[in-house]
Amino acid sequence: MPTEQPLLPVKGRIDSFWLSQRDAELSNARTTRDLPKSADVVIIGSGLSGAMISYRILEAAKAEGMNISLILLEADETCGSATARNGRCSVDID
Repeated sequence: MPTEQPLLPVKGRIDSFWLSQRDAELSNARTTRDLPKSADVVIIGSGLSGAMISYRILEAAKAEGMNISLILLEADETCGSATARNGRCSVDID
């Protein structure tokens, strides 16, 4: 029986221009050796959407005096999947 190929990360994809000079520290960042068993918020995807919603949730919690746990999961490198393929976008965080 053949083994199934995982869907992510996509192998052999074309890299976007802004990933041509990767940041060694951020490309495959990991803040913990093992994943926590629970969290208040789990976000899947570290692209622009995942990064911005993580930021907004943490800032809103901070403004309310709350200390929440947030996990940001990524199957590939930071901003290396849909964000890298779909182009640039402008985000207003005010």
